[in-house]
Amino acid sequence: MTDAKPEPKSKAARLGGQCLCGCGEITMPRYDFRQGHDMRVKGMLSRLERGKPEEKFRLPDVLVARATIDPMFKVHGYDAETILRLAAVAHSELKPTVCYYSDTQTLVIENGARRAEGEQVAKGVVAFYAQEEGGELDHDVTAITIENAEVTLKPFVDAILAKHGVALERPDAEQTKAV
Repeated sequence: MTDAKPEPKSKAARLGGQCLCGCGEITMPRYDFRQGHDMRVKGMLSRLERGKPEEKFRLPDVLVARATIDPMFKVHGYDAETILRLAAVAHSELKPTVCYYSDTQTLVIENGARRAEGEQVAKGVVAFYAQEEGGELDHDVTAITIENAEVTLKPFVDAILAKHGVALERPDAEQTKAV
C-alpha cells in the first residue's frame, strides 16, 4: 500500500459549462468538452508545439481562461503552464480585449501585447507580463484575469461610483416602492 494522494480536482470542472474547444456548446456536468471535442484542442496544441499554426490561429479564449485560473488543468498531457505558453505564441497579434466568461465568472483584460509569464498577485487575480525581444520579462502588465469578478470588483466599483456621486438606478427598488 502506498500513501500517495490523488491529484486535487478542480472545482471549476464540477458544473457543466462552455466546451473548452471554443465551439460555444454547453457540456454535461463534470465534463470540460463535448464528446470528441477534446481532440480538436489536442490538434491545436500539437500544431502550436510543432510551430505550424494556421494563419490568424488562436487557442479558444475559454481554454486559455481555464488554464489561467486552474493550474492543475490538463488536456492530453498538456498542463496549464504549457497551454498558456503556447497561447502566448498563438495570441502574439492580439487586439485589446475584455472578455467575461459567465460560466467561471472570470474577467480577462488584455492590452493587445504578447503575454509571457503570469503571477498570482492576489487570490484569484493573475497578472501577465510582456516579454522583451531578448526573452527577459518586462515589468509592463499586458493582461489580467480576475476570478469571481463580480464579487471581487464590486467594492471597487461601488467606491468609484460613490466618489463621483453616481447613484445606480435599481429596478428592484422601483418595484418595491410600488407594492
